[in-house]
Amino acid sequence: EVGLTGEQAQKIREAAQAFTQSVETWRAENGPRLRELRSEMQQARQSGDRARFRELTEQLREFQAGAPRPAELVEKIEAALSKEQAETVRELRRKYAQEEREMMQRPRGERREGARGGGLEL
Repeated sequence: EVGLTGEQAQKIREAAQAFTQSVETWRAENGPRLRELRSEMQQARQSGDRARFRELTEQLREFQAGAPRPAELVEKIEAALSKEQAETVRELRRKYAQEEREMMQRPRGERREGARGGGLEL
């Protein structure tokens, strides 16, 4: 739908691979602390310690701020595209986001029927 050139496809593939690697590295380095925070949050929630839960939620938010952001990948992808191609991708992303919202509003057993298959076709 977007009509990529070979060079564009290569740039996007490289950006996606680099992003995937950065996410994997971040998770490997930070996974234990992330699990620890989530466990502490669950304990605070179960014990009814709202103040501790809020404190841990803020710690989690700050901790995750250092994680790779999908928006960074989107920026790199859009930088490889022409204006028209970038607009097509933005429109497709809006369309898929709307479909996702609609699917999540369906009863759980009916969600898969309308789910789109796979990722964004470039």
